[in-house]
Amino acid sequence: MEIIYNIKKALKKKSEEIILDLYLKDYDKSNFYFALVFNKKIEKFKVLYVPIDGISKNDKIEEYFCYQFIFLHTVNYMLETIALNESKFGNKNLDRANSKMTSYYIEINTYVDSKNYKYTFTQFIDKEFLFFFDILVTLFEHLPNVVSELCTKLLGKFNDDYELIEYTSSYEFNFNDDLERLFSRSVIEDCKYTFDDIDFLEQIGNRYYAVVKGYLVIIEYSEYNNLFNVSSLDFDNLGEEIYIITRAIKEEYQREFYRLMIANSEEDFENNQGDYYLCYGIDDEKFKVANGKENIDVTLDLIKNKCVKILNSDSELEEQLRNYLSEVYEDRKVKELLDFMIIREP
Repeated sequence: MEIIYNIKKALKKKSEEIILDLYLKDYDKSNFYFALVFNKKIEKFKVLYVPIDGISKNDKIEEYFCYQFIFLHTVNYMLETIALNESKFGNKNLDRANSKMTSYYIEINTYVDSKNYKYTFTQFIDKEFLFFFDILVTLFEHLPNVVSELCTKLLGKFNDDYELIEYTSSYEFNFNDDLERLFSRSVIEDCKYTFDDIDFLEQIGNRYYAVVKGYLVIIEYSEYNNLFNVSSLDFDNLGEEIYIITRAIKEEYQREFYRLMIANSEEDFENNQGDYYLCYGIDDEKFKVANGKENIDVTLDLIKNKCVKILNSDSELEEQLRNYLSEVYEDRKVKELLDFMIIREP
């Protein structure tokens, strides 16, 4: 991290002491350095922003420093929050970065009360470190608006409404290029899968949701910067399963998911007021959903209170539901609940 060393060297030369800093490496293919510093010459606190990607090798690094003054009472709040919480984590592992991923690297260093702590994460700040929420929100309030979205992404685990997609790998790839640029020849030539092995594949925005052999894969593709992110806990990120999905995406193959709608009442259904999910079956009394949130519990109360409707259903899903309900209800009641839940094509 030579660039970080040079930034800190320049700060020392300017008589600026680092209190807290945040380094983002290859985060959406961008690199940034942010810091809370104390200028000893004027005895003022400032927030520093350094757009690392704009720095050329022979440039004077301090010419890229962008500052915003910050009030003393705000700094005191940040320092008190750090000091109060760091004692709780002294014996815990602060290195939470995924050793298998070099992208989306997050590093936070604190220098408070003559103590130095280094925290590392991948893509998101771990929810266990709740005290960083206020710290980072305050820091980003004093940074240019162009990076404000980064704050939302970093703190995604603290937002229950945020659709959390944790990447397991990240690559530079353009869908217009040949697949040989991403996958090895052996994977392509030896692939035993066909499109028939893909249970579901659907594009929602810049994300592709797929199910192969019952396992969920999410691929997020940014056409703007040719960024190919994979979320898969069950497959090799450049293995045959991801290859067949990627090939299917290139060839515009699609199999729609079931559409699950959860609402509180029949009136909410009529007014289209509910939560929608991509569903790919039932397992262990739960609807399996592909939206990056926890699976929805298929409780009898949820079904008997008529809080669930399903679009795009098929005989397989209907049979799973019928078997589940038949364990408790008589055939007539099962039919009534299925007729309400499943929206059939006219």
